[in-house]
Formats: sequence, C-alpha cells, structure tokens
Amino acid sequence: MTTPSPSSANNGSSRAGRAIQALPLLFLSVLAFYNMDILHLMLAPNPIQDGKITYSPTRSVTLPEKFHLIPGVDPVIRNVVTGFAPSTLEEDKPSAWQMVVFLSDCGLLHLLWCLEGERGASRGGPAGFPTLFQTLAQLVGGGTTLPIVYFLSHVFRSPLPARPTYSIRINTHHAFIYTFLLLPLHSLPVWLMYHASTLQDRHWWTWLWQLYPVRVSLGYYILRTLFETRGRKQASTATASKPNSIHHSNHYHRHLLLALLPLIAISAGLWLHTLLASSYSLYEIFYPSPLPDELLGTFTGQMQVLLKWDYIFVVASSLLWWGYEMWDLKRVGRVTARGIAVLVVMWVGMGMVLGPAVGVAVVWLVREWYLVGGSGPGTEGFEKGKEGR
Repeated sequence: MTTPSPSSANNGSSRAGRAIQALPLLFLSVLAFYNMDILHLMLAPNPIQDGKITYSPTRSVTLPEKFHLIPGVDPVIRNVVTGFAPSTLEEDKPSAWQMVVFLSDCGLLHLLWCLEGERGASRGGPAGFPTLFQTLAQLVGGGTTLPIVYFLSHVFRSPLPARPTYSIRINTHHAFIYTFLLLPLHSLPVWLMYHASTLQDRHWWTWLWQLYPVRVSLGYYILRTLFETRGRKQASTATASKPNSIHHSNHYHRHLLLALLPLIAISAGLWLHTLLASSYSLYEIFYPSPLPDELLGTFTGQMQVLLKWDYIFVVASSLLWWGYEMWDLKRVGRVTARGIAVLVVMWVGMGMVLGPAVGVAVVWLVREWYLVGGSGPGTEGFEKGKEGR
C-alpha cells in the first residue's frame, strides 16, 4: 500500500486552505436564506389575534401567558411556536406529515453533533458547543445556520495527522446519557405535537419542545455529575487505552451504534409510516413546489415553503460536511475515492427507503469506523491484517 507523503498529507490542512475548500457550505447558507424567503414570511399576516391562534372556530388554541420562568424568553418562543401552528392545528395537512419526519430527524442529527462534541479534539472549537448552535438553528432555521456551523467546524478543527487517537475518540459512556435524554425531551414531544388528543394539548407540547437542546444539555451535566459523584466517573481517555486492539475498537463502535439506534429507529419508522400511510405523495410532502393561488402571501403558505427548504438544506449541509470529513480521511490514506462514492450511493439508497437523516447517521458511523480503529486502508488494523497474511 502507498503511504501518503508528508506534503500530500498536509495539503489543504492550513486554516485558510480549509476555509476556501469549505466555501460551498457558506453558499448553501445564503441559498437557504434566499429560498426560505424569511423576509416575505415576516410580511405575511400573523395568525395571532387576542392571545389566540385561530384558523376556524374548531381550530383555535390559547397562547400561554407564561411558560418559561426566564424573562424575555416567551416572546421569542411565541414567534417560533406560531410557525408550527399551520401543521399542528391541521390547517396544512401535508406539512404535518413533513414536520413529524423533519423534527424527528433533527433529534438524530442533534445526537450526532453531541457525539462530535464529546471528542477531546472538539474542545474549544465550534463542534464543542452543540447546544449553542442547535438552539440558534431551532430559533432562526437550521437551513441557514447549520451550514455556517459546519463551515466553522471544518475550518477550525485540527488536521487529522495532528490529532492523536485519544483526542479523536468519543466518550461512549456519555453518549448514552444524550440518548436517554433526547427520547423524553425531544422524540416524545415531537410525536405529541401532532398526535395529542386535543389541539390545545398539541400546542402545549409544541411549547415544551422548544429549547430542547438547552434542556438536554442541562440534564446531561446533571446526570454526568451524579454519576461521577457516585464513583462511576469515566475518564475521556478510557476508550483509548488500547488504540491498537481490534477487539477494543469493535467494542467502541458497538457502543456508538447502540447509542444511535433508538433515534435511528424512530426516524426510520416515521419515514416508513409516511410512505405507507400518507395519502399525499412524497413530492407533495417534501418538495417545495409553487404555492397555489389561495396560499400565496399567506402565513400558512410561507411557512410551508420555509420548512420544506429548511429540511432540504439541513440534510444537504450535513451530507456535504460529511463529505469534507471523508475527504480528509482520503487525504491521509484511510479511505479511497471509490470508497467514498460507494458510501454516497449507500446514502441515496438508505435515504429513499429509511429517510435522509438515517442515511446520514449510517454513513457517519462508517466514517467513524475509518476514523477510529477501523480496518480501512491506512489504519493500523488494516496494516496489521496485511502483515498477518
């Protein structure tokens, strides 16, 4: 096998070079802002009247006077919650199908970012603050925000050759804490936002879902502190104690798969449910086609356009960021261009059958295999296997 030369390994590793390389991510953010048409949404008539969101006598909910205990938070959240009203109150039924899938996928992608933040190499960089950036994405739109986060993450993290194995590995014990918290604080509210028995209950769950990244983060640090206090502290380098052990590597990857599996199953299940149970086509649910005349200039119509484009750009930027990460692995000889192409085809296939976010999670796991102790070309496990043969 050919070992990359130092010059080729360092090619593109400078911060300026990585910034130029990642400019398409910034282009995606600008394109998302244009297509989501946020300015026209601000000009559309607001459905809030007299402290209520009303679409008809049977589709009306009362806004809570005070939900959060922090001053100034409720007015901001009220504007965000209003954006969910067309789908949760059944004014726009195709959007209801789209939003259940979209929001569930956001939980899976949020877990991936929490796992990225658990790397020692992520401390101090953008990937080390998933709560901050995911909260911004929740408030102003992931389609415009996440490409910028991915850009910063790609530019400011250390090149692969400069990072020892222990700083690359994720603390898998902490990963299960995130999964444990996301299920009740994200997945359950999303389901009840669209399936609670009354519209008022759905509205309450919509409020509760807001700021879930903050609640997950607080719960994470509380539970982590409790576990450490009780003597179950797991050092961040524990999983790196045997970096050359194939058995240890398999144990690490198995833990990551188990941590991701519940949210993968939820996203895949909801995607399949949409495919099989919805009376609307995938084109009607997910593609931002031109609005009919009756929805032009309305809040419902503008939200439909915004949320469809939002989903598209969240997935597109996530996949493009993954592509940059895989190309870094190719640069240091851990994967081939053909291997990356095969994984892209795998994502397309899985995306069609199980949903785009499930596809992202699966190829992320494969990338983790190449990154940490896998047997792909260029890894120590691969070389040891060759020597054994």
